Amino acid sequence: LGSDGLKWLLVHVANLCGVNKLSLTEREQFARDHLEAILDSARDPLGGSRWWAQAEAPYQCLATCMDIADA
Repeated sequence: LGSDGLKWLLVHVANLCGVNKLSLTEREQFARDHLEAILDSARDPLGGSRWWAQAEAPYQCLATCMDIADA
């Protein structure tokens, strides 16, 4: 991922959730504020909270949640 890879994954997941009008810092914070839901989505996509399913691009969001969990 490199030194900034996790930051950009967090920004990406925020974009997929429709908060792409916020600043980059605010998008990163949005994802950090939802980190437990992101990790829950990666651990148990169908039986968990299904946070990813509310995104504008749900399957991209789920894949990004899994990437964040692996980071």
